[in-house]
Parts: sequence; structure tokens; C-alpha cells
Amino acid sequence: MTEFLLGVLASIAAAAVIGLVPPLRAGFFAFWILWRQSSRFADMYRAGISEIHLDRDKTNPLDVINSAQEELVYVGVSPNPSDLDRWCRESFEGLLSSGIAVAVVFWDVAVDESLLEDMASYYMMSAESLRDSLSEARTVVESFRRALPQQCRNNFKFMLHTRVLTDSVFLVDTGMLRPSSSLKGHIHLDQKLFGLGKSHATVVKLRSVLGGKSLYARVLNSFQLLLSGSQEIPDRQLVANHELDRT
Repeated sequence: MTEFLLGVLASIAAAAVIGLVPPLRAGFFAFWILWRQSSRFADMYRAGISEIHLDRDKTNPLDVINSAQEELVYVGVSPNPSDLDRWCRESFEGLLSSGIAVAVVFWDVAVDESLLEDMASYYMMSAESLRDSLSEARTVVESFRRALPQQCRNNFKFMLHTRVLTDSVFLVDTGMLRPSSSLKGHIHLDQKLFGLGKSHATVVKLRSVLGGKSLYARVLNSFQLLLSGSQEIPDRQLVANHELDRT
């Protein structure tokens, strides 16, 4: 009888243990997934990544532009002229009137022809369309600058570059134009892949973090190097006024 009871108890205990295995396994698996995800989030935090948008249409450049408190720098290859005109009219003018520095930097239409053709292929455009877009974008910026009050012109920079670049970026309050120790800066990197066109770009938002090893710091350093080799296009009206003052 005793052996029978012990056998029954052993069976019950075994059944209980076996019954606990699935929930324990599920709990361990859930914990492992949570730990992996938290590690990834920690890596993103240290890198300075705060948002990723796989569809650029879900982001509004005007919201990015209007978030500037001290300065705004746009760097790209060939901004859409109609978009650029809207940025100028609806945002840049207001920022400049508030004393916020603004710089616009994109490709020089006089870039090497073979490079122009390669970049047009990358963006799924014809070389002629890219050339026309660059010329029209320059006209938009120069027309906008001519219409600005002189005080606003002093806070506006227009630059051209001939560097190999596939992405565009908004650098907001990063100290690019006005050295600052502020940690309020953020970067919106518009990444474009070969053959997919501009509409399928991925937008990555980077925030300023302590330390020089973050993705934010690397991107900022890269575009600082690009700007250092860019050519500033002088404001002819300001130059003319300066010459008059000298006489």
C-alpha cells in the first residue's frame, strides 16, 4: 500500500513538473526577447537614434525646419525646386526674421558631367532633368535672397558643393554656423538607396548625446567636412552695398 501511495505521489509530482515546463519555457523565451530588445534600444540610445521612418512621406520637412531655435542648415544634392520654394516662403523667412541663421547647400550645376550622369542614374532621373532641377533650385534661392530685408540677408548663407553625396540632411541647432555647447541639436538624415528614387528614402532622426562616438557625432563631423569644402555664393546686393560704403 505504501509503495502504491508513493508511486501515486511520484506521478502527481512528475505531472506537476511536466506541466510547469511549458510556462517556464515561455517565460524564459519572453524574458530573452525583452532583454534583446532592451539591448537594441540601449544601442540606439547611445548612438543618438531617436526615430526611424521608412517612408519619408510620413515626415514633414516644415516641422523640422520650424523646430530650429538658433540655426538651420540644409545640405543635399538636388532639392526639389517647388519644395525649396515652399521652405523659403513658409519657414526660412520667418526664421531669419527671428534672428535664426539659415544655410542652404546643394550641388553646383557645373559639376563634372560624368558625375552628374551617375547621380542622375542613382536617383532614377535623366541627366538633363537633374541639371534643370539644380539650375531652377539655384534660381529659387537667389530670388528668395534678393527679396529679403538686409538684416535677414546677413543671417542667410547659400553654398554650392561638388562632393559625391547621395543623402540629404537638416542640421538643426548643431553649432554648424554658430558655435554652441548646447545639447539641443538634432539631425534629420534622409537616406536614399540606388534605383529606388527619392520618394522611397528612409528618414533617421538623430539627437545630440554626450561623447564623440555616437552616430550623431559621426554624421555631424561628415557634413562639417563637406561644408568646409563648399563654395559660398556671395550676395551681390550686399557686396554692392559694401562697395558703396567703402566709397
